[in-house]
Amino acid sequence: MQTFDYTRPRATAERLIARFGKAAVLRKSVAADPDPYDPDAGTTSSEFTAIEVVELNSELRDATGTLIDQTSHKLLVSTAAGVEPQDEDAVAIGLSTDEVGEGTIWLMIAKVLPLAPGSMTLLYEITLES
Repeated sequence: MQTFDYTRPRATAERLIARFGKAAVLRKSVAADPDPYDPDAGTTSSEFTAIEVVELNSELRDATGTLIDQTSHKLLVSTAAGVEPQDEDAVAIGLSTDEVGEGTIWLMIAKVLPLAPGSMTLLYEITLES
């Protein structure tokens, strides 16, 4: 049985996100000196990666159309950077890695859903904490 080659759809997703998206920075916490007996005792450092994202903000409404006091904030993330976002990572939208500083506003990632038909990930859909 012949399988579908997802390299062209992945390239299309990367190209469209780069064209219509925004620059962002993904912050991952990396354990510098993990202690196998006490994982909380080691030190951590932050690793920053430049990524491209498309923002998807939607308002949640009930059946009558009344706005519920909640807005869903999601991001579509390109796979071009070669990094896989994880739950508990953080994102700063509209910045490059050179612009990251102490006053940077980080949005925590609540959930990551990879769009991966077959064995190739085309993009990631990230839900941010409110």
